[in-house]
Amino acid sequence: MIDSGHVDPDNKPAAALYTSLGFHPTGATEDDELVAELRPAA
Repeated sequence: MIDSGHVDPDNKPAAALYTSLGFHPTGATEDDELVAELRPAA
């Protein structure tokens, strides 16, 4: 797992970019921002 850092939930374009690059929300939050991870291909 590679932690992407934080994504402001109000920043829809950034969230869409992370998703298009293969990142997935973990459900965790830190400092009111969403945490996403990139799962390496198996």
